[in-house]
Amino acid sequence: MIGDSIENAAPLKLSLSVEVKAWRTLICRHMNIRYKAVLSEIDAFMEAMLAQLARPIKDLEDVRLAMVALESVRYRQLDIDSTLGPIEARRWHC
Repeated sequence: MIGDSIENAAPLKLSLSVEVKAWRTLICRHMNIRYKAVLSEIDAFMEAMLAQLARPIKDLEDVRLAMVALESVRYRQLDIDSTLGPIEARRWHC
């Protein structure tokens, strides 16, 4: 009697595992889209700061602009670290 219920559970297990895989794929797809946008925004910010810092320093105004860029990077550092940390820590098997 118990063996019959175990044999009848095989189709249920199969359909549940297929459903779980479909949900996991959907969640991973949405996470990839979200984090791609987040990483693109961080990349754009860093590119802008690198361009600002790459300018040659000729006078005090250039020094001021470089200091503003460094201050912006320092201000956003915690935000960037807290965003990248969970992405790096997780190993999503999608």
